[in-house]
Amino acid sequence: MLKKAFTLVELLIVIAIIGILAIGILIALDPVEQTRKATDSATLSTVGEVKGAIARHFVSRTCWPWQTLSAGVCSNAAGCANGTAYSLGGAIGTCGRTISDTLVDSGELKSYSGSLVSVLVNDGSATAWQVSFQPVSKSIATNSVLKYTTSACAILAGTGATGICAAPGAACIYCISQ
Repeated sequence: MLKKAFTLVELLIVIAIIGILAIGILIALDPVEQTRKATDSATLSTVGEVKGAIARHFVSRTCWPWQTLSAGVCSNAAGCANGTAYSLGGAIGTCGRTISDTLVDSGELKSYSGSLVSVLVNDGSATAWQVSFQPVSKSIATNSVLKYTTSACAILAGTGATGICAAPGAACIYCISQ
């Protein structure tokens, strides 16, 4: 009596087909890009928190977190210049660290660690400021609906051809105005 069973060659062919399908699924899902999207989503959430914290700080203290109040007048803290973008956090004594420490100390921001989020201080005027971050995922960096610029939030998407990023890079940031 003969037993019916799979031969070794048939089993190897099935295993190879399953392997090819698994590789195809991994390529289609692109786990590295998915991780980058998750990083951008978390950073965008942090940007929103920082933006809200800056606005709340101003409303409750009448000075921006990069300013100090002296004799009823708000003036920029040491190391903070108008029209300059500073990464939050960083070394003690930098404007970015001053901003993040002020927001945390005032209770407007729970905590902040890292250097992914930047604040453009005043943009040369008394009330204009922007919060930004550099996207790492291709899908966000090539989205023409988002507000991208190539020069520290100065040119927003839709206002000129230079407003859209072709790929993630050092000259491409996501800006949120107040």
